Amino acid sequence: MMFDEDILQDFLVEAKEAIANLEEGFLELEKDKENLEVIRSLFRSMHSLKGASGFFGFKSLESIAHFSEEILSKIRDGLLKPDDSIIDMLLKAVDWIKFIVQHLETHKEEPIDDNLLEFLVTLSNFTEKIKKGIKEEKSSEKPIEEPVQEISEKISQGTQQETSQETQQEPLQVPSEEAIPKKTLEESVEKEEKKEEKTQKMVEKLDDKKEKKESPQVATPQVELTETHIKVDVKLLDQLMNLAGELVLARNRVVQLSQKILDDDLTRSVQALSMITTEMQETIMKTRMQPIGTVFNKFPRIVRDLAKSLGKKVNLHLEGTETELDRSIIEAIKDPLTHLVRNAIDHGIEPPEERVQVGKREEGTIYLRAYQEGGQVVIEIEDDGRGIDVEKIRKKAVEKGFLTAEEAQRARESDLLALIFKPGFSTAEKVTQVSGRGVGMDVVKTNIEKLGGTIEINTIYGKGTTVRVKIPLTLAIIPALIVKSGGYKYAIPQVNLKELVNVDPNKDLLKVGSTDFYRLRGEIIPVLKLSEILKQSSNGEVLSKNLVILTTGERVLGLLVDEILNSEEIVVKPLGKWFKDIPVYSGATIMGDGALALILDVVGLSKFIGLSVEEVEKRLDAERITIKTSKDETYFLLLFDVGQDRLALPIALISRLDKVKADSIQIVGGKEVIIYEDQVVPVIRLENYLPLQGLPYQDSYIVLFFTERSKTCAILCSSIVDTIETTLEIEEGLYNNPGILGHKIIDGKTVLFIDIYKVIEMYDPEWFVVKFKEEVHTAKRILLAEDSPFFRNMMKNYLEAMGFEVECVENGREAIEKLHNDPNFDLVITDIEMPEMDGFELLKELRGNPQFKNLPVIVVTALAGEEVKRKVFEFGANGYEVKLQRDQVLERIKQLLS
Repeated sequence: MMFDEDILQDFLVEAKEAIANLEEGFLELEKDKENLEVIRSLFRSMHSLKGASGFFGFKSLESIAHFSEEILSKIRDGLLKPDDSIIDMLLKAVDWIKFIVQHLETHKEEPIDDNLLEFLVTLSNFTEKIKKGIKEEKSSEKPIEEPVQEISEKISQGTQQETSQETQQEPLQVPSEEAIPKKTLEESVEKEEKKEEKTQKMVEKLDDKKEKKESPQVATPQVELTETHIKVDVKLLDQLMNLAGELVLARNRVVQLSQKILDDDLTRSVQALSMITTEMQETIMKTRMQPIGTVFNKFPRIVRDLAKSLGKKVNLHLEGTETELDRSIIEAIKDPLTHLVRNAIDHGIEPPEERVQVGKREEGTIYLRAYQEGGQVVIEIEDDGRGIDVEKIRKKAVEKGFLTAEEAQRARESDLLALIFKPGFSTAEKVTQVSGRGVGMDVVKTNIEKLGGTIEINTIYGKGTTVRVKIPLTLAIIPALIVKSGGYKYAIPQVNLKELVNVDPNKDLLKVGSTDFYRLRGEIIPVLKLSEILKQSSNGEVLSKNLVILTTGERVLGLLVDEILNSEEIVVKPLGKWFKDIPVYSGATIMGDGALALILDVVGLSKFIGLSVEEVEKRLDAERITIKTSKDETYFLLLFDVGQDRLALPIALISRLDKVKADSIQIVGGKEVIIYEDQVVPVIRLENYLPLQGLPYQDSYIVLFFTERSKTCAILCSSIVDTIETTLEIEEGLYNNPGILGHKIIDGKTVLFIDIYKVIEMYDPEWFVVKFKEEVHTAKRILLAEDSPFFRNMMKNYLEAMGFEVECVENGREAIEKLHNDPNFDLVITDIEMPEMDGFELLKELRGNPQFKNLPVIVVTALAGEEVKRKVFEFGANGYEVKLQRDQVLERIKQLLS
């Protein structure tokens, strides 16, 4: 039987503790045979050891513990006196237990040993003699006080009489047939019985005082166990963590000094110190990390009991139980997660009869998953229930006085969902033991934000709800962006950071009322000026051009700062009681130069936003009505060179940029790879798959990392040219090679736009193969409406790679005509901004036609924001995804076609 290494190690640690307790206990019992506390402690240790070994299927160990436990139970119940012979036998049992545990530690399986089998038979017979002796004394008419003493004497002298017939009538108490091979056991028992018969005849001829000769003794193994694990006081771990934090601060200070002195020897020494400090900090962190499974594993019972009490059928699926978190965070998230899971069952999952009526299975499904993403842990609670009725929330908000009728009508979906976290708000029709009081979700949100985390809700009415919680791995040392405002440094936790944008406040910011706004790829973002919030005096010379885009989980906001310095790990220090009530600060840290920097609380900053986004969108409604096409959509591109050729990729597709030395590229199994952050990453040379001149040898290369579904590969290039914001309007036809979508003239040079998905597929055809492809038994037909050649070709390529048949059109009008001529499509994917007929008009036409009313439609657009998403679903779309998010698009297709 195979077990997880960590679980087996836990068993071995507990077994060693039990062995130490048993040895000490038996020696103590030998001195004081009436010590009931020692006897009970011995019984408990042996009982626990038996149960644990039985769980793992260690039969020999379980059998020894079982027989020993039987003897100890007779001693505990006062039926047997623990004389020297009994204690000797029990100590021999401990020695054999020790032998088995050592073998398990070394070989991960029980030993196969003839001496072990012989000892098992001996111990079994010894136990049987005790039981028979007790039974005989109980059936005799002697006073009750005599049996214990007399039985002990008879056992120690070996004078109990037994026949082979009696032995057959009362079989050995072996808990499992697998524990000892049946044939071996029977042969051994027969040998023992013959020996006993001969011995019994000799005893009858001898004087009663003479001791009976026992059968040959089995050699007891002499084993010394080595300790591989020790128990450490949690306070000591906390102290180590604090010291590691102070060391990080000292390291940061030394790094800054070395940058000023610029001495080569000092620089090398500081680099070594920095590396060792980082490794030590990570190692100490691991001592505090615990798998989230310690929390997740209690939910199957909670789900089962609650579902039963509510008359529902629910299946719970746990994913990512091995994901590790700091133990302090593990403790803090137990209650919030419990509340969210209970809510999913009570509010989300429908009763069986209701699910059947709407075409769902009787049993609802809840997914509880955890995974690491960008230095934080994401926990998702997803159900396939009824979803959240946003209109019901709108109505309740007015009834309960949270919003006026006018405010409720204007409110976006995200704002209405945010009301769920308000104290006293509930959509339950009646108060039950589970819900309806309007308490709980506000506490959940507060507790998660105290951990520096965020919580967000995504829901589709009738389909289900996903609650996504993001929390840091640890609260002690966190990565942060250091910014400057009014001459002071501030730290922003990277968990709240989305991106950085360079803006001209006079041109790029839109002022509505007293609030500034910035339009980022179609989404309107409120902007705060840090200097104004902190009431810092300004001489008017410094113009803040650095916009930090932040998220609280519920909303996105921009923060204008004077200067962006760098990103570094900071040690979080709590604020004193005088500063705790200031909402914009969550803590403080000491910088490398010894100066104090306050840590900004993004949730607290968001409360300073004045005018709501929906009001701004309402005022700008006229501007938004204008039909746009792909020619108006701009994206940030990365321009890079491979030898003499210039290429372009949307920055959103690249997960990371770095530089590697040429000699760090290895050839393993015929493929080039690099070791990056303890991970083997395959290297792709574009000239092997595209008509390029080739990459010349260099001492070092720029590497573009591409990651999807936890798989990472690297693209080699000569140099980075620039990042620009431009449209993706490209020319087709000149380059008809797979992997090239088209070209465009930028700054007087031809730039090739490459299809990164196609290149990776050519490198490894199995790279993007997922379960979804296996589930699609027949080729599904998809109609793709997209006016941009870049996106049209890229999406067509990766959809066909997944086994779909794809037909392309350039606008909604062509899509309608295509469907009328050939209605046999399984799915429609459409952009919104297209000429002649946009995506909204296409949706309206489809949903108004009985023939296409139920045809699944996914909107894939560059327009982001809750308002766009709400409008998409109002027009009848089945899914909404943002462009350049291939895995989310495929996941949505999977949901609709499965």
